[in-house]
Amino acid sequence: MAGNRIPVEMRGREVTYHGVRSRVGCIVDLRERKDAENRIRHLAQHDALTSLANRALFNEKLAALTRTGGPAGGKTALLLIDLDRFKNINDIHGHPAGDRVIQVSAKRLAELAPETSLPSRLGGDEFAILMPGLAFAAQAADLAFRIVSTLILPITLDDGTQVRVGASVGVSVAENQSSELERLVSRADTALYQAKHMGRNTYCLYEPGMDAQLEKRREIETDLAEALERGEFDLHFQPRISIAARRVVSYEALVRWRHPKKGLISPADFIPIAEQNGKIIAIGEWILREACLRVRSELGGARVSVNVSPVQFRQRNFVEAVEAAIVDTGIDPSMLELEITEGILIDDDKRAHRILTELKRLGVTVALDDFGTGYSSLGYLGRFPVDTIKIDRSFVRDMAKSDTAMAIVRAIAGLGSGLGMTIVAEGVETMEEARLLAHIGCREFQGFLFGRPTPVAAIPGIDHEAIASTLEECLAPALEEAA
Repeated sequence: MAGNRIPVEMRGREVTYHGVRSRVGCIVDLRERKDAENRIRHLAQHDALTSLANRALFNEKLAALTRTGGPAGGKTALLLIDLDRFKNINDIHGHPAGDRVIQVSAKRLAELAPETSLPSRLGGDEFAILMPGLAFAAQAADLAFRIVSTLILPITLDDGTQVRVGASVGVSVAENQSSELERLVSRADTALYQAKHMGRNTYCLYEPGMDAQLEKRREIETDLAEALERGEFDLHFQPRISIAARRVVSYEALVRWRHPKKGLISPADFIPIAEQNGKIIAIGEWILREACLRVRSELGGARVSVNVSPVQFRQRNFVEAVEAAIVDTGIDPSMLELEITEGILIDDDKRAHRILTELKRLGVTVALDDFGTGYSSLGYLGRFPVDTIKIDRSFVRDMAKSDTAMAIVRAIAGLGSGLGMTIVAEGVETMEEARLLAHIGCREFQGFLFGRPTPVAAIPGIDHEAIASTLEECLAPALEEAA
């Protein structure tokens, strides 16, 4: 209560006592009732877990701002924030850990938000910050940058485990006019969608034209929901060549989506969407089974490599799904190689080590794909049961003209070979690249020089003699040394 003032209520009534009519009055202290009313109001307008404003209060403040248009000459910004890996925390560590992550993230947001703003939890792992009274759009961008930088910091769970979640942030800035403020949420949502498409753990400011991109992505997302059931996916196989054997020793299975109306849709367009909406789990299981079936019939005794999405790898039943595919198709587990990326190892290294160990126990081999583009720490290679390192094509492409790229390739090949791993170069397209890579110590090649991804029906037509001849021609005397 302000100062020494106490809220009271005057009450009175007439009574008759021993035949005398009198009026009795009293003063009632309302402090407890007012406190209770305030608590009820706070509970109705604030999230119980984080004490931030809830969706109802957020909507109320935004509606009021839209009605009035805000102070003339200023701007209002809206930041929509989604935690990037929250579902994984719940799945792997349980819901109490998820609550802990939400609370810590909310506290960090509240500390970053300006006093005049309204930080809110809209539900689940979704947050928002409404910022009226801005002078410059850059103020919102600065806050978004600080949010991304802060929410990626480790969070310690009750059992001492440290986890990282990160956040994607969509930012929309509008002039303080009702017509502009009405589109604040939809534009921030569009920017958030774009931030997730950019790879997450980043922020994006709304720009004109983003709506058209979003509409295209939403169309893909809608069609993707039924593509698997309609049998629109197919596998193409790209050969991997062994220098020592002078032949194809394995194929990488690559998914293709042929839409009945839109034609071939690039994996670069639909895979990120499938990962965001969870469809990649069912698609990944289909790819795994289909690839295993092809090993038995069309691959001519060569192994098959299957890419594993981080979303798949984080599923609790991932190892069981791999084992079921092996058992159901009846293939020898050694004929299956799973390709994972560096980020999977970093996200939760203890769990990753356990999963990889279980996969090795099944008899499956493991390849580290696109190596060098992620966290690029050569030091952790020896800690994980990895059989193969695939050097990313960007280094292969640049090594002839960049000393840095050449040094990286040499370091990867040298350490990998020293640890007994097979070194595979991706994206080999020229004779000169093949010569350099063989001299450095790469033992297998994959790239257009030796074969493009091809439908399974075309595999019998692959000219293995031509592949061997190309190897002999491009490597010449260095071939025997490398082998």
